[in-house]
Formats: sequence, structure tokens, C-alpha cells
Amino acid sequence: MPKKVAFACLCLLLYMIPRSTLSAQNEDCEKLQSTAEKSECLAEKLLKVDTDMNRVFQQALSNYLPSAERDNEPPKLSKLDLELLHKANKRTVRSLRQSQARWVAYRESACSAVGNMYDTGTIAAEAVPACKIGLTQQRTDWLRSYFEADGAESNTKSRGKDPLHK
Repeated sequence: MPKKVAFACLCLLLYMIPRSTLSAQNEDCEKLQSTAEKSECLAEKLLKVDTDMNRVFQQALSNYLPSAERDNEPPKLSKLDLELLHKANKRTVRSLRQSQARWVAYRESACSAVGNMYDTGTIAAEAVPACKIGLTQQRTDWLRSYFEADGAESNTKSRGKDPLHK
């Protein structure tokens, strides 16, 4: 029984992926004729969105890692505040890395379930990458909004910005 509930929850989550996201990523690939061509097209798109997510993730991390540039700036905070900020940054980096590793495992599991739905057909070769593309784009957007990656302000200025309250 718990497996059925988990599967139902997974299907509900995948259903919640915006259809515009899924259709936009498949739009060009759908025009192709063969399953092999579509699979190759989706694999290329997956590589692109995966690379983008990894870049945004690294940028998010760098916002919380010590930098020589910031270390050479005259302190605007007291020594105690700087120490507290340094400890908070370490916790953020550790948590973000752990979150990313767990998210990757989630993506693999969720998209594996999608593949299993189409296990007997050739569409699995398209459904699994499409699932990974959609989830990866969502994760990238989440990283950008919460960690202000991609040219965001310095972490000392942007700390605590919650995308729900912008």
C-alpha cells in the first residue's frame, strides 16, 4: 500500500510540472521523425539544462564561500558578526550541497518511475529525458530565486531575500 501512495504522489508532482515547460522543451524535438532522432535531441537539451543548473549551483555556492576579494575589504561588521556570518555561510554551503545531492537522487527516482510507466514502449526513451529536463529547469529556477545566482548581489547584501516576499 505505501508504494501505491508514493507512486500516486510522484504522479501528482509530475503532473504539476507546467505543461508549457514540457511542451517548450519538446517542441523542436517533436518535429523530428524517428525515435532515435527525438531521443538524441532530448539528450542534447538535457545536457544543456543540466550544464545551466550546475553553473547556477556553483554560482549559488560561490555567494557563500569565502573570497579573497571580500576578505580584503575593510570590515563593515564587528569581528563577532563576521564570525557569525562565516559560520552561517559554512552551514548554508553544507546544506546546499546536501540538498543538491538529494535532489539529484529524487530526479533520478522520479524520472525512473516515468520510464517504468512506458517500460514496454519506445516512448520511454523520450519520456525520461523530458522528465529530467522539466525537473532540472525547475531546480535551476529555484536556485536562482533563493540563492540569487547569476550575477546576483554579494551575499552580505542579499542574505535573507525570500522570493515569496520580494
